[in-house]
Amino acid sequence: ATACLFEEAGAVVSDVYGQPLDLNRPDSTFMNHRGAVYATDENLANRIREILTQSE
Repeated sequence: ATACLFEEAGAVVSDVYGQPLDLNRPDSTFMNHRGAVYATDENLANRIREILTQSE
């Protein structure tokens, strides 16, 4: 529900790789297996993703 609310408000919602969140997985109730990014705009989301994936 939070992803939908944030998207409707105009925020950016994705995993740390810029892909849509993998919701309603049959094998898990967790949506954070690839991380979750909620940001007010695409520039901020890109910077957050960059920081989170630096060590890979």
